[in-house]
Amino acid sequence: MAGLGASYYGRNYFLEGSGRNIDYAITPGVTSTSKMYCSKLVWQCYDGAGLQFKQADLNIVAYTLSYNIPSIISPYDFVDDATVKHNGFSIVKSFNW
Repeated sequence: MAGLGASYYGRNYFLEGSGRNIDYAITPGVTSTSKMYCSKLVWQCYDGAGLQFKQADLNIVAYTLSYNIPSIISPYDFVDDATVKHNGFSIVKSFNW
């Protein structure tokens, strides 16, 4: 159901709403809607549906692991098994390129 909510948000905001004319640029700040790129758009859709996707931050000095909102998100962040499981998501299809 998470994907369905994200798709509704994406359609309503990015295709039919005020987000349809956002300029393309890879910039820090996944919560900002001033610029957009492909994986940020996916992150924004899930966030708009109430599901924040957080990334692992490993502090090698203090030996701690925390999960936080990323500064920049790449497509591969959505297929990292540990991160996907931490966020309560699941991979429904994968391909061997």
